[in-house]
Order: sequence, then structure tokens, then C-alpha cells
Amino acid sequence: MRKLLTITDLTRMSGNRVCIAGIDSDGVCIRPDLPYPGVLQEHLQVDGRRIIKPRAKIEFELSPKPNTEAPHTEDKLFRVDTWRHRGDCDNQEWLQLLNRAAYPSIEDIFEGALQEHKHGLPGEGPRSLGTIRAAYVHDVQLASPYTDSPRPRLRFSDAERIEHDLPIVDLAYREQVDRLGQDWASWESTTLNKLRRAPVLFLRVGLARPWAQMGNRCYLQVTGIYCLPHNAADQEKSTVR
Repeated sequence: MRKLLTITDLTRMSGNRVCIAGIDSDGVCIRPDLPYPGVLQEHLQVDGRRIIKPRAKIEFELSPKPNTEAPHTEDKLFRVDTWRHRGDCDNQEWLQLLNRAAYPSIEDIFEGALQEHKHGLPGEGPRSLGTIRAAYVHDVQLASPYTDSPRPRLRFSDAERIEHDLPIVDLAYREQVDRLGQDWASWESTTLNKLRRAPVLFLRVGLARPWAQMGNRCYLQVTGIYCLPHNAADQEKSTVR
């Protein structure tokens, strides 16, 4: 089955692995994947240039993924040699797509399947990805709980005024952090100011795969961060992302 997706998520996983997801013309979210070891950064590129990225319109040859389990109901397989780039969203299309995809709150995305507003469980829940508008950004921090590499986190409130403190796995932001060296404080303050100044801040949030070291839970993470003006007319004059 061929399907045209607008890419909404490009996230870092371990090593060179990444995760991609997009939304089709009916508003259905799909996560194209490859057999082990999965999607690698080189699969995103043509002639050394990254093509599969947020806002890109990519046509995939999709098939069912064996052993798909909730909450990761979006999973499909694609053939790596058959995807085609069909252009990129213009500013108005991008804003409209995120507006249509947005849920009122994180709890609404997962329809009551979250535990303690932090994680889901294998086999439970209708989906693993969704979009919200952030109501307020409290903080952006870099922390290194497991390694010497900084790991960015975003603390924000959604429309229900529920506060969330989640890791950022958005590849663009993680690549910014990779280039920092030790200038952590400057990046934290610059990024916090940028997100707070955005008239509209869309966040893509998702549930990670079950992790045995953390009780086999699927923890929430920020998979995409998009700063937008209030309307498409204003957005035509601005740089998105």
C-alpha cells in the first residue's frame, strides 16, 4: 500500500538509529519502520542531504508490521528502496496540519491509559503519539543521568494545567546539544526564551518502547517541538522551527 505522509516526528534513538512518524491525508498517524536494526540516519538521506525530516511529504510503500502491540498501534513496515520525496509543506499547510492534529491535553491523546501522567503499559492504550499546544513552558534543562553527554528535558504545562517534565528526543534539538561543548547554560536560556516567546508552541509527544530497567513501562517523551505564529499569514514572514 502506497501512502503519502507529512513527517511530524524525527527522533533520536540509540546509536545511529532514529524513529520517524507522519500524518496522512485522513489525519491518521503512521510510524514507518524497517526490520532490525530499524531506521538509520543514512536512510533519511539522498546524496548526503537529509530529505526525510519534519514538514517533508514522503510517499512510502507500507505493509503491516508483525507483532504490533498497543500502545504502538501506528507501526508499519516500509521498503527502504521505494520511498519518494513529494515536496515539503509550505508554512500554511504545516500550521493547518498541526492544528488539525492537536488534542486538548496529553491525557486526551492517550484516553486515560497514562499512569501518573508519566507512562503507559505494554498492551494498553489506543496510540503512542499525538500533538498538543503547550500552555506554558516552565523550564528547559540539560542533565546527564547516565553518561557525560547532556540530555535535554522540557518542563511544561498542557491545557489542563498538568505539569510534565519530559526528555526531548527531537533529533534537531539533540543535534543542537551535540554541538554545544560545555556551553550548557547559554543553550538552556536561549531555548527557554525562544519557546516562551512563541505565540503558538506545538509539541509532539510519544510513548517510548517498554524498558525492562524501568519496570517494563512506556515512558512519555517529547518527539517534536514546533514554534509557530498565531496564523498562517504571520507564519509566511517567519522561520519555522
